[in-house]
Amino acid sequence: MKNQSKNSALKSAFYEWRYIILAFLLAALIMNLVYMMRGVYPYGANTILKVDLYHQYGPYHEEFRSRILSGKSLFYSWEGGLGKNFVSQAAYYTASPISLLMLLFPHGNMPEAMALFILLKIAFSALFCGIYLKKVYNKNDLSIVFFSLMYAFMSFMTGFYWNVMWLDAVALFPIVALGIESLVKEGKFKTYAISLAVIIFVNFYIAFMVCVFAALYFLVVLFSQYSFKRNSKIIINRVIIFAVMSLLAGGMAMVLMLPTAIALSETATSDTAFPKFEIYQNVFQLLTNHFIGARPVVLGRNEDLPNIYTGLLTVMLLPYYYLDKKTPVREKVLRSVLLIFMLLCCCIKPLDFMIHGMHFPSNLPHRFTFIYSFIILTMGYKAFLRFKEEKKLKFWYLFVICGIYIAWMLITELGFASVAEELERTLAVHTYGENGIEISDIAINIIAMIIYTAILYFYKGSKKSSVTPVYCVLLVCIFIEMLFGSYTGLDRTTDRMAYVKYLDAGAEAVAYEEEHSDKFYRTEYRRFTAINDAALYHYPGFSQFSSMAPGDATALIQNLGIAATSNSQRYYDPTALIDAMFDLKYVMNKDGDINNDRYTFIDKWETNYDDGTTASVSLYENNYCLPLGFMVNSDIEEWSAEDSEPFAVQNDFIHKATDVTDDMFTEAELDEFNYENIKITKYMGAEGEYEKIEDDEAAYKLGDSEKVDLKYELTNAADLNAIPKVSANVKFDEASYVYFYVDAGNAKRVIYDINGSGKNDRELSTGRSLFDVGQVKAGDTLNISFELTNRGEFEKTYRTSGDIKIFVATYNDDVFKAAFEELSQNPMDVPIPENDTVIEGTVTAAEDGVLFTSIPYDKGWSLTVDGEEREYIPIGDGGLIGVELAEGTHEIYFKYTPRGFFPGLGVSVVSIVIFVVICIRTTKKKKGNSSAN
Repeated sequence: MKNQSKNSALKSAFYEWRYIILAFLLAALIMNLVYMMRGVYPYGANTILKVDLYHQYGPYHEEFRSRILSGKSLFYSWEGGLGKNFVSQAAYYTASPISLLMLLFPHGNMPEAMALFILLKIAFSALFCGIYLKKVYNKNDLSIVFFSLMYAFMSFMTGFYWNVMWLDAVALFPIVALGIESLVKEGKFKTYAISLAVIIFVNFYIAFMVCVFAALYFLVVLFSQYSFKRNSKIIINRVIIFAVMSLLAGGMAMVLMLPTAIALSETATSDTAFPKFEIYQNVFQLLTNHFIGARPVVLGRNEDLPNIYTGLLTVMLLPYYYLDKKTPVREKVLRSVLLIFMLLCCCIKPLDFMIHGMHFPSNLPHRFTFIYSFIILTMGYKAFLRFKEEKKLKFWYLFVICGIYIAWMLITELGFASVAEELERTLAVHTYGENGIEISDIAINIIAMIIYTAILYFYKGSKKSSVTPVYCVLLVCIFIEMLFGSYTGLDRTTDRMAYVKYLDAGAEAVAYEEEHSDKFYRTEYRRFTAINDAALYHYPGFSQFSSMAPGDATALIQNLGIAATSNSQRYYDPTALIDAMFDLKYVMNKDGDINNDRYTFIDKWETNYDDGTTASVSLYENNYCLPLGFMVNSDIEEWSAEDSEPFAVQNDFIHKATDVTDDMFTEAELDEFNYENIKITKYMGAEGEYEKIEDDEAAYKLGDSEKVDLKYELTNAADLNAIPKVSANVKFDEASYVYFYVDAGNAKRVIYDINGSGKNDRELSTGRSLFDVGQVKAGDTLNISFELTNRGEFEKTYRTSGDIKIFVATYNDDVFKAAFEELSQNPMDVPIPENDTVIEGTVTAAEDGVLFTSIPYDKGWSLTVDGEEREYIPIGDGGLIGVELAEGTHEIYFKYTPRGFFPGLGVSVVSIVIFVVICIRTTKKKKGNSSAN
């Protein structure tokens, strides 16, 4: 009997939630079909890894898996960035419960795990949206599935799906909205508090925007429901409950939020200046971006269009929401004000800045628009229900609505966008088949409008008993539309074999390093697959790409000349000094040899694949490696890398750290500097300030300034054929070892050669980098050239202005070896730590000085020297940790605890207890009232 009762209950539950389950399954099916059509493994040879999913999120999920399975610390990790706060990294990238499924995937199947996670999160978006529609509108039919699919495949999702750590918040927002509806209308608060707490926990960044718009949405729902004159007590009660539950939700997630907020305050984005007022040109295309084919912005400037397409049916029905007289005017006004405010945040620069937490999002604009899509979708759903029920909502209105939309598309796409300087068309022209048949998105929209209009005609005239066939046809159309949108959105896949083929050989190389090392060391690939190879291959590394990277450390690395940005550093062409001072004991190379005297070849490992592919990893040992810490002169405390040239910064380190007074680098003057299609507007003067070229007709010439440190503007920005080019050369009077440095943010690649032969073509992905040219003979000429052609995917012009710096220097190995000999006299003996949060070592100081360490400066470290607590000091403009020591032998003990973790844990525990107590008391009170009645 009990089994029969359970089976009956399950059948009843399944029947009750059948449309919600169907929405989940259809969303999963659409993604699976897209994977199949795009040849994503196992259907083909590709992966969905692209952009930051390729370099950041995928490797960090692999590191998360590895650290849990190996029992390593979840507080600190040495796998990249010279060392990093793992709590803040996990909070930003891997805090989703779905990330725990990584534990089920072997090392080489991380790309497939990412594909599954994206599929699941999109499917859950449909499921949770369906729950909202079912509960709020008291409907349980196929109409729920229509609009749930449109939410799951809105252009925010198809454009930003690869930001896998955001998708939990996108999926859960309908539940937050449902919680707000329940709180306002019934005084129930559990759904709101719990769902908001989960969003804050899984991704604090998107949670910031969710919290802002949740508060605004609460006010919209509250004042749509109640009048202050008639319901002031209820309004005050609801405001108090909302405020308390919002605080408790934040409190429950404080265990991650507090340490992450502290870490975030130390990144380079934390001190961005408030922008001047500006209206982006995208304002003219906002309406057009609601239609089928509206290009999902994958990478773009802040001025680019927001991802706001939410299904054609939604925008076709939206005017009916406003025409429906039974929908309160106050509700229409409040929702409209909220929508307009969100659109203004997409096109007014200061609002854009503030809504993203007082900084501009890098290359991923308008990260809150999934909330906009959700709101217009719910308005469209309400209109869909009223369209059939309300006779005053005439069918013929659709012809007017569609006519206006078509006219607007034609005006903006064929008119305005074709003549505006900074606007690209929103709707594209697609080419299909071998014969190159072209179909415009405008035509697709017109055809779709005709089909949807016909379906809505039958829908409006159908009886309840005959509505199912109409619903089925409509479901097929929406399914096809969502499949089209997701297929066009997932338009960039990468070769799977290229990503994973070095994993086995790399693992053997790393295993060799671990087996043959008893002291702390770092290693790195000469050229990476992913920037975060250290996290992917699990070794103590140098390179890093993370939104949580400490700003001072990355700034120091950048000022030393390494290819770096505000949130990344890449091990490209390091000098001998950089290898030494950052404890790079080993260097690995993929499919090739390293020809450099300072490295000794150790071994080579190969992996042969069934398809004939061979992947090899060669391992080299650095002959000039310093340990994690070593004694230097006290003058190192005055070492500053800010506003200096990289070669001067490295020279200054030697001068401050040692008694060596000679320069390791000597700058070589350029013999020629030429440029095309640009105008030099400023140059660096002798006083260290940029001087403006006052005469508009005067052309800059080499010799006008001591350094090629310039600012420029394009002479013909609108003409893409007028390619802005820069070239320079220098002839060497004697045999030398040569490096050069380029800083040109708008250049993509740099080409260089000696005497016009053996051209080297290297990416300049960070906009700046050192280049190791190698040995040149007397009389050789180094030629350097690059094009300033950087522009966004949908920008019609190259970037109109920028900076150019070109420095060339000869390297003196004798000076380096003299400095190395001195620095290696008093090393800190550091065994490989059993726990990544502890560094222990012994150092003997021959005289009073500073223990220089290559540990990134982080106040989470505590220090004891000879058993007594001590303060450490910042070195290199706050980038690294130093310790002042007196003459003698000292025991050094560093211990790491993420700042704010334990206070945050305490707040979380207290908040959970308070929330549980409130829930219990509320339940008892309701039961008491029920008994009394």
